[in-house]
Amino acid sequence: MQAAGTRSSTRARAERRSVLLAVPGCENGVMTSPLDPEDAKIVTLARTARLRAYAPHTGWTEGAAVRDTDGRTYAAATMEHVQDRLTVSALRGALSAAVSSGARRLEAAALVRADGRPLCADDLAALAELGADVPLLVAGPDGVLRTTTTAAATGVAAG
Repeated sequence: MQAAGTRSSTRARAERRSVLLAVPGCENGVMTSPLDPEDAKIVTLARTARLRAYAPHTGWTEGAAVRDTDGRTYAAATMEHVQDRLTVSALRGALSAAVSSGARRLEAAALVRADGRPLCADDLAALAELGADVPLLVAGPDGVLRTTTTAAATGVAAG
C-alpha cells in the first residue's frame, strides 16, 4: 500500500511533467495544446533514453521510444561505433526492441534529439515498415515538441 504523501508527490511530478511537455504558442504553426498523455509518456521515455546514449565519437545523442498497438512501450538510445555503419540509431534500436517482443504495428513513435540534423531516411524507412502512417513526434532535449511527421509524409516507404 502506498502512503498518501507519496501518491500526492507522484501526482505533482506527473503534473509538472505534463507542463514541461506542453507545446509552446501557435506562432509558426506550432500547436498550443499539451501532448496526449500517452504521447507525453513516450516523449518522456525517449528523453530518459537519450541520457543513456553512447556516442563517444561525435557526441550526437538521441533517445527514442515507440508504442505498439497493444499500448506496450519500448525505448532505446544511440549506440555509436567508430565505424559509422555499425552505429545503431535510437529509433532503430527502439523498433528492434518492439519487434523482438512481438510487435508488428505501432501507434506512435518519439525521437528526442538536438536540433540541427535532418531526420535519417533509413530510420524513417525502418519506421515505415511497421506503419507508414505512424506519427513520429520529434522533440528537443527539453521535451518540447518540435515537429510531428510520418514516414509517408516525408516520401519514405518501407523496403
